[in-house]
Amino acid sequence: FQGHHRWRAAMTSQAPSPGIPLQAVTTPLAQEALHKHCALYTWGDGSSGALGHGDLASVSEPERVHPLTKQRVTAVSCGSEHTLVLVASGDVFSFGRADDGALGHGPEHGVRPTPRQIEGLQGKSVAVIAAGGRHSGAITVTGALFTWGNGLDGQLGYPMGEDGADSNQPVPRQLHLNTMSGASLPGSLVCGEHNTAVTLRNGTLLTCGLGGPRLGHLKLVDRNSGLVKANPTLGQHETMMAGVALGEAHMAAVNHFGAVMTTGSNAKHQLGAKPAPSQAAASRQAALQQLMEVVSSAKPQAGSAGAQGQGNGAGSEARAAEAGGVQASPAAGNA
Repeated sequence: FQGHHRWRAAMTSQAPSPGIPLQAVTTPLAQEALHKHCALYTWGDGSSGALGHGDLASVSEPERVHPLTKQRVTAVSCGSEHTLVLVASGDVFSFGRADDGALGHGPEHGVRPTPRQIEGLQGKSVAVIAAGGRHSGAITVTGALFTWGNGLDGQLGYPMGEDGADSNQPVPRQLHLNTMSGASLPGSLVCGEHNTAVTLRNGTLLTCGLGGPRLGHLKLVDRNSGLVKANPTLGQHETMMAGVALGEAHMAAVNHFGAVMTTGSNAKHQLGAKPAPSQAAASRQAALQQLMEVVSSAKPQAGSAGAQGQGNGAGSEARAAEAGGVQASPAAGNA
């Protein structure tokens, strides 16, 4: 099961039939599946051409991608508005929105709803494909890594300043990792909205693109840096990764011991952990504590109650609340 937040992809050994099993394991919009003959079926939103049917029509039920009828499909990957398909020969087909070179066919714009082979990968024996926001990548059986598409955020992994690396890459370009990874080769590849993660065969995790915490780094990483070792840790010890997934602003990884690790934005609790109180929240809490102390000290002693003392307490209360960004209610002065 694989896919983008707008659609999903699933592999199954059975042909699509009413009630089983594709509709049961996927969600609406655009989805892909493979049946026992390794044919590709798509359905959902076709406005970006990512269904591969040759038009922009939306489809409510699985429909075979006929332009690939003669191909034995082995893998599929869904990007934001484009799709990659890997066939048994090791060749790669793409279709969908072509802006920024996401399809790998050269400088193009608009939508291309019919599958077309990526000439830059022909004969490369591709084993892994990944489609992201408006960029894509592939790994060959020999461990060669290629990326293409939108590179303005550094998600293609090329250090800025190299010839042609400071703009979009409309055709697949090989990314050499020898200087940073020693003898280890790329094993898996994930493309997110604006970033990319590569796991080497020795478990080392490399990331690039919009980042910092969302890419597993303790500080912001210059987008000109190219792929950088994420160096995830478990306790005080570095750990090697077995798998990784990228969200729009967070990352999840599984290490060789089976531990799940998350990093990045936790605004929607996507890290699976209780968020730490923000600095603003901590300031408000401190102000409320001060307010309570002021109210307590301002309470008149028995037999000497006075409106003046209460008024000063309320005034101090209001000032304390104001200092902490908390508004005192009008009733406070009358308490």
